[in-house]
Amino acid sequence: MNNFLDSLNLKMITNYTKRAEKILNEIKTESNILAIGTGGSYVTGLFFKRIINIYKSDCYCDVIKPFDLYNINVNRFSYVFIFSYSLCSYDVDFLLKELIRNNNIVNIIIVTAKSNGKTLFQNNKKVKILTYSDGEDTERRYVSYKGIYLPIAIFSSVFNDFYKFNLEKIHESIPMLINSQEIHVFYDASTYCIANLIERHFAEIGLAYTILHEKRDFAHGRMNILHKEDEIIYLKSEKYDPEYDVYLYNYLLKTKQCKILNKVGINSKLNYFDYLIIMLQWIEDCTKNKGINIDELKDNNEERKLFVFKKGENNE
Repeated sequence: MNNFLDSLNLKMITNYTKRAEKILNEIKTESNILAIGTGGSYVTGLFFKRIINIYKSDCYCDVIKPFDLYNINVNRFSYVFIFSYSLCSYDVDFLLKELIRNNNIVNIIIVTAKSNGKTLFQNNKKVKILTYSDGEDTERRYVSYKGIYLPIAIFSSVFNDFYKFNLEKIHESIPMLINSQEIHVFYDASTYCIANLIERHFAEIGLAYTILHEKRDFAHGRMNILHKEDEIIYLKSEKYDPEYDVYLYNYLLKTKQCKILNKVGINSKLNYFDYLIIMLQWIEDCTKNKGINIDELKDNNEERKLFVFKKGENNE
């Protein structure tokens, strides 16, 4: 985790931020922006959507996974941001082929660690590349941190929403370790990204089965899924009904007698990046406590085939 935190310093991302700011400034006002990502990069897209919709108020952003492109009217969007750390996925090739030939798309911005020598878009004026790595510090882990969070730091810093976090404050807010094979995460619109972050990494690492609950939606018949001593992460935000937040929190703690792991966090006013780093450190701690070595995680041959699958090729 320390190596990852070192990569999230303002000095390192300054040059990348300037390039990101230039790209965003070239987007015409009142334009619709589509963010696309899969795997960990979908979490990046969720954060990006939040950043754009809050700070770039003259535009609207939505986020989808690659093959959801079949189920939307892409003509409503003028700009597309594709998030992919390695550009190795077939999904990227699929997206580019579909989007390049769409006359309504003004620009396609690929946000990646490095361009990876792909020829599909190198000579296309519609496509722009925003890289955030010199190639020497490429992360080669089964569970990627940099691919998800460096783009978030870069786009956040464009709007001065990124800062040098206080590690002491962060360590005070880290939740208790999980003990069960199931965890419930309560979120609202402002913390949906964080909830997906937790679900993503818990699934990749195999830590526990994660169930996500939108706070008000939970009240519509989901109460019976919880039992005494079930473990909970409760994500509080400033942009939510504080009275209901307290009521639901107390219901979970006292009536259901659940074990809320982040009792400190519920009482803290946390910046979004605080939440992000706190949850990453917590996931690392839970991983070590369960004796899992992230660096040793890898796909078997059949699982790898799912990842590298390409349409029209012999995938048997």
